Amino acid sequence: MLAYLATTTLIIGFTWLGSPNKLGAGAFLLLISLISWIAFVQVEKWADAPILDLQVLFNRTFATAAVAALLSFFGMVAIMGYSPIFVQDVMAVSPTISGSMLTPFAALVAFVGIPVGFLLAKTKRYRWMYNLGYAVAAFAMFAMWRFSASTPIWVYVLVTSVAGFGLGVLPTVNAVVAQFAVPKELLGVAVGAIFFFQMVGIAVAPAVLGFVQNSAPDLESGLKLVFLVGAIAAAVALLLIVTIPEISLER
Repeated sequence: MLAYLATTTLIIGFTWLGSPNKLGAGAFLLLISLISWIAFVQVEKWADAPILDLQVLFNRTFATAAVAALLSFFGMVAIMGYSPIFVQDVMAVSPTISGSMLTPFAALVAFVGIPVGFLLAKTKRYRWMYNLGYAVAAFAMFAMWRFSASTPIWVYVLVTSVAGFGLGVLPTVNAVVAQFAVPKELLGVAVGAIFFFQMVGIAVAPAVLGFVQNSAPDLESGLKLVFLVGAIAAAVALLLIVTIPEISLER
């Protein structure tokens, strides 16, 4: 119940922050969310059969990977949700063409995980892929921040494809790190928790990015701010990831 309350108020709170007439209510809901999360942790600490074993959350490698996974969805949402608007309304490309321009990005996000899985199984090393994924995603998002009305279509397709490669690497590696960062008996809890953090990222990112976009004086500058936030989120995730040691992928 506490986790449900904390998550719901978190999402609605960020959403309402984007509306000037609901700013106070949004801030209040975020305060309720914070209190609920603190209460949830305290209850789980003393529970005989906790929903989320705190050994998982207090594991440095897992916690870092979970926060980084959450942050990665800011870039994902910025590209999938906001870049088509930029293409149509700023670059003046037709809706039909703008939709097809994201096809390479979507394909890479969907299928890059397959060769990544084979490489993980073969090399038993993931950290270089982790760093590469976040670095490439951050670089591409910073490049999108510099887009303008005169940006060629091929540049947009190239940059978003590069971002798709970087973001496509991450889900597979996140799942692997979550599984091997904790003791074997906590494997199921860790996998469930990493996907929970990802779902929170999917839910919170649109609210935050919508607030950012609405705070700008015009559409173009607002969309560019959205890309910048996605880039900063990926860069912060990269800085977090480089601090954790590489763990063994052997059981």
